[in-house]
Formats: sequence, C-alpha cells, structure tokens
Amino acid sequence: MKTCPKCQASVSDTAKFCNKCGFNIKKYEEENTEAGMFCEECGAKIPSDSAFCPECGFNLGDKSSLTVDTFDFGAISSMATAQLFEKEGFVVEDDVLTGYTGKKRSIVIRGVDEIYDSAFEGNQTITYVEIEEGIKSIGRKSFASCPSLLEINIPASCKIIYDDTFKNDSLKTLILSKYNKEIVFSCVSDFAKAYFDEIDADDFCEKIDGKVYIRFEKIEQKAQLIKKRNDDKLAEEKRKQEEERARKAREEKLSAYNKYNAGTYHTFGAYNHGIMTKEIDWIVLERNGNKALLISKYIIDRQKFNANSENTCWEKSSIRTWLNSTFYNTAFNSQEKSKILTTSLRNNPNPQHGTSSGNDTYDKIFLLSTDEVNKYFKADNETRCQVTLFAKNNGAYCDGAYFGYWWLRTSGQFAQNATYIFYTGGVSAMGYDVTGTIFGVRPAMWISLD
Repeated sequence: MKTCPKCQASVSDTAKFCNKCGFNIKKYEEENTEAGMFCEECGAKIPSDSAFCPECGFNLGDKSSLTVDTFDFGAISSMATAQLFEKEGFVVEDDVLTGYTGKKRSIVIRGVDEIYDSAFEGNQTITYVEIEEGIKSIGRKSFASCPSLLEINIPASCKIIYDDTFKNDSLKTLILSKYNKEIVFSCVSDFAKAYFDEIDADDFCEKIDGKVYIRFEKIEQKAQLIKKRNDDKLAEEKRKQEEERARKAREEKLSAYNKYNAGTYHTFGAYNHGIMTKEIDWIVLERNGNKALLISKYIIDRQKFNANSENTCWEKSSIRTWLNSTFYNTAFNSQEKSKILTTSLRNNPNPQHGTSSGNDTYDKIFLLSTDEVNKYFKADNETRCQVTLFAKNNGAYCDGAYFGYWWLRTSGQFAQNATYIFYTGGVSAMGYDVTGTIFGVRPAMWISLD
C-alpha cells in the first residue's frame, strides 16, 4: 500500500488515481522522480546509491533515503535550505518565499514563515499547491491570476490572508485543516462575495480524512441561485408595485370620471355673458367611460337656425357653421379644443311628421335632436332654460324669469322649419321658420375626460 500525496488516503501500490479524492498519483510520481535525493548538510542533489555527498562530502548514512517530499528543512542549515529551495525553483529570503521559477504543476511549500505579495501571481503552470504547517501569512495577490490553479491546501497555522490573495476565477478546490470563513471569502469571485453571507457552509464544504474541502463551483452555483431568487423577488415586488400604481391610476381616473356623472355641473371654455367674458357653465347629460356629453346650462346667445328662409336641414344650416367655427374658436383655447371630440351625429327624421333632417354629420359642437331631448330630459320643467344677459341683449326672447326658446337640430313639420324648446319647457315638433330671430342657442359636445 502507498499514500495519496494529496489527501493521505491509503491506496494500492499500482493505483494511478486516488479512490478517495481522484488525484492523479501516476502523474505526480512521474513529476517527482526527477527530484532525487538531497544532502542533509548542503542540500545538493545526490545519486540514489551515494554514501557521501559529492558536493560537501557529508556522510549520508541512513539519511540518504530522504527525498524532497519528506525533507526536514528545519534540520539543515539555512544555507542548505536556500540551496534546496533554489534547486526546486523557490526564491526565499529570510524565511520568506518571494517567488517561484519552477515548472512543476504540483508543489509543496514548507519551511517558510511567509509567502510574500505576488509570489506566484500570473503563474501559468501550477495546478496543485500544498502549504504545510508553519506558514503564518500569505501576502496580497500571492496566487492571483493563476489560470491553471485548481486546488490549494492551507494549514491552520496561516492566520493572515487578504481578499485578493487568491483573486483567481479558476480555483476549484481549497483544502483547509479546519473551516475558516475569512480565508474562503478571500478566495471566492467578486460575484460570489456579494452573496457569500447568504450561503450556508454545508452547501460547499466536504470533510475528507479530517480535512475540509471547499468546492468553489458549488459556491458559484449557490450564488447564482440566490441571485436568481433575489432577482425574482425584486421582479415580483416591482410587478406588485406596478400593479398597485396601475390600480391607483385606475381609481384616480375613475374618481375623475365619476365627477362627470350625469347631472353634475362643470365649467369649460369662456363666452360673453353681457358684462364680461366668463366661464361657460355646463350640465353633464351622460358619461360613457372616459368621455362625457355636455350641454350649456344657459342659453348663451341668439342665432337664426339659417340665414335664409328656405328648405334646409342641420347639415346645411348656418347655425352649424357658426357653432363649429365662430363659437368654437371664440369660446375655447387650444388645450380645451384638444379635449372636444368629433362626434358622429344621427340626424333622424321628425318623429311626428316624418320630415327629413338631412344626412348624418360629424361635428365637434352641435345642437341636440328631439330624440336626444326625449332621452335625457324626462319632464318639461327640465328642458326650461334661462337666457344670459348677453343673449337677451342680442335679441333672444325671455319671460320675466329669463326663460327663453332654444333651437334643436331636428327639422320641423316643413323643410324650412326647425324644432325648438318652448320657454315653458317641452318640444315643439312643428317647429318654426329657420330664420326665426328670437331663438337662443344651447351648444352641446362630447369631451374626453383623460
């Protein structure tokens, strides 16, 4: 039986790999056969059958069986130790390992107190490093940027290590005499450092023959899982926040929309009221989602339905032109105009006399039809409307209480008549000549509430 150089497990004499840790024993033996034996006194390499050192003549005696793998550095002179280190490629000054020029992939470091800053930084060859007891500190970037380094064994005697000592993404395994969180933290990637406090040591530690094996791939995998969990949590929180914002926005919109429920009063635009220009008062006749149908609360002006007494209809009337040009441009600013919707109007025949009211039209400002009056007003007293001082002074009829007549867009009994509302309320289906001079105007329109 022989011992695995890496984990010290007992394996058969013919084994090429360790059955405990998988270490390549055959390769290790091939690399170290060239090491030969070294003089205990001066550290010179000697043939295996020599009784005396060919360099200093030291009587090797029974000590001639010592090889580099079992060499007791503490038992020889400092000069011999330095010579032996130099032969192995180690650069040592006053018990401090400052560099390595060797070519071995697997190395054992013993007999020094400290590994200095950047001693192995950038080494392209070393794969396995074992540091024996006695080392007290490992300097900054000592093993940084070593792309082939996969495993390193750090003893319990090492008390000082830095966060960039093993700044090396290729390191797969760290072997410790006992678990040391600070040492492990110094070896993990910058990515894993961000999640290290959330990773349980049991997720990446494995105990074999009294030593602790740190598996960095498992740390990285766990860090990825934690990142995904945290990202998913943040995404879910963000989704909930967006849902809540959307809900509040819907509620705010609905609240704003509900302010325009049927029967409510609002001001919008401005027009001459006799003494000065002032805001126009409107009544909401209907709210449909994010839009509302408004009609002026008062008769705001006096206008003929049409300039000439002739067969006409809403489509060809002068009052339609006046509403959608003069009144529209006078009463509303650009922001208010952006809220006024273009409405598709059904111009149905007179319901009692069958007189045609012309083609359907698209308008921003319009008069109500008889059908719409019957839909939105349930009693005559609801259709009674007062006249503004400006409309009265402009010729609109009004009684002592300032109630007056107002036009509808439906044709009357004859093609040269237009229907209207009495000053006492109620619809005149017979209508009046389109050039009537005492009738007032109550504009209507659909507006967007967004």
